[in-house]
Amino acid sequence: MQTHAKHQFIVQSAEYFARHQRKSGKFFYRMRLDGGDVRSDYNVLRHAGAAYSLGQSLPFAGPTAQQTADRALMYLWRWYLVPVVADKLQFAIASAKPSKRNFDIAKLGGVGLAQIALATQQRELTEFEKDVARGLARFTYSMIAPDGSVTSKINIRTGAVSDFVSLYYPGEAALSLLLFAMRFDDDIAVEHALRILRYLSESRLRAPTVPPDHWALLATAEVFSLVADGRIDLEAVILEAFRFHAIQIVDKILLDADQAADPGGALTDNGKTCSSATRLEGLCAIFGYLAKHGYHDPDRLRDCIDRGIAYLMNAQVASGPLAGGMPWASPHHATYGTNPTAPEIRIDSVQHALSAVLGSLAMTNAAT
Repeated sequence: MQTHAKHQFIVQSAEYFARHQRKSGKFFYRMRLDGGDVRSDYNVLRHAGAAYSLGQSLPFAGPTAQQTADRALMYLWRWYLVPVVADKLQFAIASAKPSKRNFDIAKLGGVGLAQIALATQQRELTEFEKDVARGLARFTYSMIAPDGSVTSKINIRTGAVSDFVSLYYPGEAALSLLLFAMRFDDDIAVEHALRILRYLSESRLRAPTVPPDHWALLATAEVFSLVADGRIDLEAVILEAFRFHAIQIVDKILLDADQAADPGGALTDNGKTCSSATRLEGLCAIFGYLAKHGYHDPDRLRDCIDRGIAYLMNAQVASGPLAGGMPWASPHHATYGTNPTAPEIRIDSVQHALSAVLGSLAMTNAAT
């Protein structure tokens, strides 16, 4: 697939965000290709994810992407950043605006994505943002148990811990701490991130199946990169445990893709672009390491990535006011005509597709 086409896809995605953002920094969370009505709810996790992908796209999309990301971050801090009293000040990301339902609920995923969005900005952070990053890291530490398991959701007003468990927040938290650690030269953050990844690899070691955990793949790929660069040092037995865990996840994603058997390249049988995109993010990130360290079928892995990226690129809206948008399912997928949600464009679908295509470019550049 031509690099130029991927560049166009990235620019179109970033421009979609710019056109569908209010002056306040809030995005139009849902749109529809058929002009139908959409719900008015807003998900702050997806908002932070959009800021993350915009930061990633800056080398291709230019200053407009940075301006859009900056507005998104300002909106995030203004309405969702909450100080948490502790020995040292912590910051959390509330699930809703003040006075709204769930205004006192914080999810580890929101904190992690806010941290990732900050750490991947390609400009100098303000002093305020540096304080925010440190406070978010401290809050994340407080959500990690000694064995590496995490609390997914907590009431920051009462301290009550929810029984809600996310399969994907641990890997997201680990990645956020690794990125924070490298930007702020913080060894404690590395230790916490590695503890999470060790817990995941050990707890899933003998599981009959594992979730398609793209965040764990992204975090594990970051660990391998940092070890290769000499920035962290790990025992060979731990690296092997991480490699085996990554292979478990990759095999799960490839099995699902094979079972979907979609000629267009969707990685799941329902054709959801967001589901394919998240999985592709993880596959692209881990491909280089596994290809060099004994993955049993690198050609199959590469083919899956190529087909999946083509699926996303063919699904992107090419023209009109929604150009750059990513529908819930591709118009070329068999489910598009029967799924009433298929024409809906959500910012997380755009974000993950953008991050996946950026990941495929990085993978190609690393191989050349």
